[in-house]
Amino acid sequence: MRKNFIIPMLLAILIGFFSAKFVFVEKTEREEDYYNAYFLQQGVYTNRDVIDKYIKDRNAIVLKEDNKYYVYLGVTTDRDNASKLKKIYDSNNQELYIKKTKIDDIEFLKNLEQYDILLSSAEKADDVKSINKAIISSYQEMVNNN
Repeated sequence: MRKNFIIPMLLAILIGFFSAKFVFVEKTEREEDYYNAYFLQQGVYTNRDVIDKYIKDRNAIVLKEDNKYYVYLGVTTDRDNASKLKKIYDSNNQELYIKKTKIDDIEFLKNLEQYDILLSSAEKADDVKSINKAIISSYQEMVNNN
């Protein structure tokens, strides 16, 4: 009688163990599909027409969330690069907010990591702005499709 009880019990424990392990691995892999990034937020607007006038001559990323339009003037995976960009914009009397967020587009992130290497080594403001312009264009092409 004990054998009839022990074998199903061990089988149930093994099935539970492997099921839990499978679920844990799946959940962990899904969480790693997102990567931290720092967006340099210029502002939040409710009217798209105002934004279109503002960004007419500028490179910017516009994202709509909760019926609001968020305008970003830069994006990077490196906090120091975000601070470098913010300092340049602040010196031009444009206050920006560094917003930490997550990006799930792996292809764009690979490009962004390469741009971040260039951004880290750039010392002149014009060089930093040129690299940032390329980053924004890359984001628009690969992620935003605008």
